[in-house]
Amino acid sequence: MHDEQAALVALLQRRPEGMRWPEITAEVLEIGSALEVWHRLVPATLIGAPGQPDALESAAQDMDRWAIDLPEGRAQIDSDRHAGVVGAPVDAEEVDAALSRVSPTATA
Repeated sequence: MHDEQAALVALLQRRPEGMRWPEITAEVLEIGSALEVWHRLVPATLIGAPGQPDALESAAQDMDRWAIDLPEGRAQIDSDRHAGVVGAPVDAEEVDAALSRVSPTATA
């Protein structure tokens, strides 16, 4: 399960092919696996780029840091954290919509 969650976070952080969060979550729901969507959209490499962490490992580390702040498994993410997740500010309503598609208990 942790791999699936890390794959979803990595997809949302990287936004392959310029996909928006709702498109990513819809794809994951349709396919049934964030990891499978990751492997379809992000080409595998033999050797990672120098100085660049593995995106899936980095996402898992992010999740571990966030878990400290998640009482009772409920995601409380403020607008400052939205910027940290994707590297640029995003619309909170878009994030809420994307999170609600992934988990009925996740809210921004």
